[in-house]
Formats: sequence, C-alpha cells, structure tokens
Amino acid sequence: MDEVEALELVQRSVLADPACVSVLDALREVRLPDAWLCAGAVFQNVWNRLSGFPAGAGIRDYDVFYFDRANLGWDAEDAAIDSVTAAVRDPGIEVEVRNQARVHLWYPERFGKTIPPYVDSADAIASFAAFACSVGVRFAEAGASADAVAAGAGPGVPPTAPARALEICAPFGWGDTVDMVLRPNHRLAPREVYEAKAAAYAERWPRLRVEPW
Repeated sequence: MDEVEALELVQRSVLADPACVSVLDALREVRLPDAWLCAGAVFQNVWNRLSGFPAGAGIRDYDVFYFDRANLGWDAEDAAIDSVTAAVRDPGIEVEVRNQARVHLWYPERFGKTIPPYVDSADAIASFAAFACSVGVRFAEAGASADAVAAGAGPGVPPTAPARALEICAPFGWGDTVDMVLRPNHRLAPREVYEAKAAAYAERWPRLRVEPW
C-alpha cells in the first residue's frame, strides 16, 4: 500500500465513524491548542475497516490530546474537558481529554516514574506503547500543508459524513497502522503494558501481526 492509499484508508476509516466526526467537529469549535483526536479512535477504526467490522466497533472512548503550557492546573484541564464534552453534544460518546503539557507533573505519583515534559502533542503521541497506536488526526485548517492532508474523503464514506480533509500526526509513519502490525515502542510503556494490549488486540483482530517485546 503506497502513501496515498494509506492516507485515504485512514481518512475513510475515521470519517466512517460518526463519533469521530462529532469529536473532530468539537475540536474545531473549541479550538484547544495543538489538539488531536488520537490513538484508538484512529488505529482501531482502521483495523475495523480492514477486518470487515463496523466503524466504531469496540471503541470505548475517544482520546483527545492538546498542549497548553500556559495553563497547567487541574482547573484549566477540567474546563477543557467540559468544553469538549459540551461541544460533542452526545452523552453516549466518552471523550478523554488531556493536556499533554502537564503529564510530567502527575505521572510520577501515578506510575512511580519520572518523565521529562513533552514538547508538544506530537511528542506525546509518539509515546504510545506501540508504533501502530501513535497516530492522530484533526480537520485540516485552511492553508495546511498538502503533505499533511489526505485529499478528499474518498469512496466508502457514508453520505452523512462530511468530505473534509484530515491533517495527520504520525511520528513513526502510517505503515504499522495500515499493515496491521503491532511493534513495541520502548520509550515509555513497560513490557507488561505492551503485552497486555497485544493480547487484547490480537483477540479482537485475528489478522493483527504482533511482534514480541
């Protein structure tokens, strides 16, 4: 699969899920800094499409990363959560909104390990347990680089889904995501986290090729 085909697959997969479209619309409305819909909302929808499963199948929540170094308090993050939740306008969509600029502040207490501050949302997306999971999307703004935009929704998108271009964030590329390959990213997640996720994913998507730790 070449790059154009991969981008079209990702875009069709994301836009076929009405929950993704709702969250993406909300992000454009709320305009949090450096905000992306990422992780399972993207790669799980791609794997669902490649496996013949319905869009959104098995996706329990929709992760939103944003980066606001100027507002590191809990109150500011809670306000961002409330704003996105209200903009989604569907209580059935579980949205997890996190300011990646403040992760290093609470991570040691929760996980017993000190980490350096992330420099932006892309840096945080690059820390997921597997390379295939390190992906994010958002609706492209006017003037976005052509290299960062998948052109058009393409065939297979239901008529109710808007034919809008997606800007992408894929620090390691889209290869593992569209090829259904799970390889460990040793940057942050420990072995037991990767192996637990690998076992769960392999059960849901039998076509998935899992690489050992």
